[in-house]
Amino acid sequence: MTIIWNIFVFFGLAAICNAIDLANEATEVLGNKEYYFGVTTEVSWFRALETCAAKGMLLDSIESETEYQNLKTFLFFNDDLRNQQFWFSGSNLANENKYMWFTTATNIKLTNWASNRGNGRCIHTNQNFLLMTADCTDEKYFICSRSTLPKCGVNGGCIRTSKPYVKYT
Repeated sequence: MTIIWNIFVFFGLAAICNAIDLANEATEVLGNKEYYFGVTTEVSWFRALETCAAKGMLLDSIESETEYQNLKTFLFFNDDLRNQQFWFSGSNLANENKYMWFTTATNIKLTNWASNRGNGRCIHTNQNFLLMTADCTDEKYFICSRSTLPKCGVNGGCIRTSKPYVKYT
């Protein structure tokens, strides 16, 4: 009977752990992006990039004030995500004098910086969702994203040619 009980407990715990893993894989669509919130383990900025890529996503680049506010509001109203620090794709690794979104190679236009930005090379948000910098090897949670829009836009279709994804109307 003890063996049967141990097997029952083992599979019961395995089922619970599997359910927890599935819950942690949940994504959320806000605006034109689908987000994954990596909050099971804090990782370096580099590991965050790698993990997002493995999920078919990118470490998020906050591309507008609207996106910033959508994320901030979502995080504020989610008890598990509120007051956490998150890696984003911003860094000055390509050019020490300029922070850019690494995954989109675009300038950072946000002005939502903490008064003490830090002197690291990679961008994260603090507990108040203000931008800061830290050493890229520091460990934090992270946010991945991917567009929910078709690759050729909302109104156009795509055809394959020698140039990938040529837009036609």
